[in-house]
Amino acid sequence: MSVIDPVFRIAAPPVDLALTAWDQVLAIRLIIVCGVIITLAVLFTLRQWSRSGSPVLLLLILGGALTNLLEPFVDLAAACWHPIVGQHTLFENMARPMPVWLLFAYVAYFGVLPMIMYHAFSRGISTRAMWLWFLVPVAADIVLEESLMSLSSTLYVYYGNQPLRLHTFPLWWAATNTIGVYLSAVMMTIFVPRLRGWHLVLVPLKAARCYCNL
Repeated sequence: MSVIDPVFRIAAPPVDLALTAWDQVLAIRLIIVCGVIITLAVLFTLRQWSRSGSPVLLLLILGGALTNLLEPFVDLAAACWHPIVGQHTLFENMARPMPVWLLFAYVAYFGVLPMIMYHAFSRGISTRAMWLWFLVPVAADIVLEESLMSLSSTLYVYYGNQPLRLHTFPLWWAATNTIGVYLSAVMMTIFVPRLRGWHLVLVPLKAARCYCNL
């Protein structure tokens, strides 16, 4: 049964939960895997930039990094906890320290995936293909989070009464995360052609805001 905060009357996070030595190894491996994905994606965007003269693809990846700043708000509202004990903290907001590895995961998921989808959408695809693209971030999120939570029960946790658990991962999070990725790609496909010159710097902010609006 979940512990209820006596003041706010909501599920209280497991603040005494500590990271293990295996969690540290798992975090490093995740950083390496995501780092490789991000590096390959950046090289691709630089190549496309030299061809098209537009840095939009690279800016979308940057948008994924900015989206990481929203994680404390999401975690507080939807009951996700990154253990503080033993954590290598990147930043903290609202008494929610965020680990370093999460930034790499965010850039890979909320940066690289929307970039790939935007690249496909901007070249023109069918309605059926758009629905199939919607399944990509769904599958990626389920596989990633189920794998991480099966390998470790303390790297991070979803506490409280989380509905629709597949095994350890609440499936409703996959829907929320996917909509953020998909909405970012769709909105950028619509608005980027209207942005010129210095207005392109708004791309990362607009991409991050798509997740914020959820």
